[in-house]
Amino acid sequence: MADHHLNEITIDGKTYPLGHLRSLEYEFTGIDSKDGQTRTFKVRVVFTDHCYTRIPSPDEVFYEDEVVTDTAKELRIFDRKRYTFSLALPQAVKGLMGTRCFFGDRNNYFFIKLENGQQFHVYFQVVHIGKGRLLMRIQSAYQTHQKSGLQSIPFGGILKGVSEGRPPLARR
Repeated sequence: MADHHLNEITIDGKTYPLGHLRSLEYEFTGIDSKDGQTRTFKVRVVFTDHCYTRIPSPDEVFYEDEVVTDTAKELRIFDRKRYTFSLALPQAVKGLMGTRCFFGDRNNYFFIKLENGQQFHVYFQVVHIGKGRLLMRIQSAYQTHQKSGLQSIPFGGILKGVSEGRPPLARR
């Protein structure tokens, strides 16, 4: 199993820093399109190990030190492509205000980030954690192809809805 610390992970003798995925605090400010009022949201952002790991394919051969998570629920191995992309995640999240996100299929949302000509979907949930505070949990980020027929919503609309106790839901 990989030597996994809060600040780094070691795979096959190579150390990969994880400090960029520590929880962050951001303030997002935007103008409400309905009433023209300026709104500021305080958001704590946390990242899961799914940002740099993946489930191996059934016939895949991997080394024991590539295993990051091994529980009765799931087995996940280190993924260098996801790890490399994860380096850009804090900055991508910081720049979300004013962009459109999409409804996921697990009571979550995602945004699309292009990195070196490759398209990544970054999945997240937002929950209200106290007066004027939200928690954004980055669930996963991986390379994929554009899906069609997606319903979009402004990132600020997600923050506003969750902060008011009415998380936006996809139209069925």
